[in-house]
Amino acid sequence: MALRKFRFRAWDSLRNAMDYDFTTTETNGDKYFVDIQNGELTVGDIDEHNDYYELVLMQFTGLPDKKGVEIWESDIVKIPEHYDGDMLIPEVFCEVMFEDGMFCAKGNGQYDWYSIDEVQIDNYEIEVVGNIYETPNILS
Repeated sequence: MALRKFRFRAWDSLRNAMDYDFTTTETNGDKYFVDIQNGELTVGDIDEHNDYYELVLMQFTGLPDKKGVEIWESDIVKIPEHYDGDMLIPEVFCEVMFEDGMFCAKGNGQYDWYSIDEVQIDNYEIEVVGNIYETPNILS
């Protein structure tokens, strides 16, 4: 059984842009980021960010939404109205995060915590509608 490849994206708060041409590597216990922007390669120590390079790392969950869009940490997802037993749960918007050893979708309401795996298994047709950096108003 092959292990899945860990993939990352990064929010660059100085450029206000999401960077998908991004990876991490480890050499002799030191962790580095490798970034390609406009054909230019940048390598740096993750633990010692350069002043001009403010990155927030996010990991790919390994799962797609109902339209095949990749679900990433810090994405905002819409979980449609659904039943939990006999109780009808209204549509909710949640942030995807890694918490307690798993990816989950977490919102502000009473029924706004879901394991991403559970949502996929229960076929709730989760949909990525944005992320907390480019479209934070969705969670308001």
